[in-house]
Parts: sequence; structure tokens; C-alpha cells
Amino acid sequence: MPVGVTQKIEKLQRNFLWGDGIEKRKIHAIDWETICKSKAKEGLGIGRMLVKNNALLAKWVWRFGRLNRVLGCKDNMDFWNDIKVGVRPLKDIYPIMFALASANNREVRKFGYWRGLSWKWDFKLRRPPFDWEKDQ
Repeated sequence: MPVGVTQKIEKLQRNFLWGDGIEKRKIHAIDWETICKSKAKEGLGIGRMLVKNNALLAKWVWRFGRLNRVLGCKDNMDFWNDIKVGVRPLKDIYPIMFALASANNREVRKFGYWRGLSWKWDFKLRRPPFDWEKDQ
């Protein structure tokens, strides 16, 4: 999810919780950081949308690795060209990630490793993505 979308969702959450509207703004007795803390740390347990989004993305990456093993994705397959979503290769679906990848012609096995029954991704970028790249 783009960073801008997560910010808009959190703004809607804050406005709902504090009763803010277009015409009026109320005094906030508790800051947003405290509200986002877990209940064990004396917050409301709402959590940050960006953190939840990253956790969901990590879950999909993990699921993708398990799916490859179940479906028989071969370790020597080209990650960017041979793995397809529909008929399009990953490099066409995620062009920014492809451009930032430290190695564009790598086999699947070079993007991670198996530890027991779990796939551990080791995806390296040449540089961190800029904010505008994260939104795409």
C-alpha cells in the first residue's frame, strides 16, 4: 500500500477517535503515538498502519516462498523473467524493484535460502527506495 494511503487511513482513524471534523477541531488528551502502542504498553492497541502493511507484505513474501516450494519452482529459475503473474514476468510488474535490485539476472536460489522448512529471503537492493518509489 502506498505511504500516502496509509497516512490518509491514519488521519481518518484519528479524526474518528478524537471527533475532529471539517468545521471543528477538538483538544486531544492523548497523543497518537500513545494510542498506537499495544495494550500491554498502556495504549489502545490500534497500531501503525505502515507497520501493519509491512507485516502483511512480509507474510506474502513468506507465502510466495512456500508456494514456490509446493508448486515446484526450481531454484535455477530466473527470478525476474521465469516467475510470472499471469503471463507477465516479475520485472514487468515491479519495474522499480527490478531497477533497484543488486542483481537483475539471478536465479531464485540466490535471493534466499532454506532454513529447515522455512524460506529466508535475502533480497538486496543497490540503494534504499526513495519515498516516491515506495508509492508505486
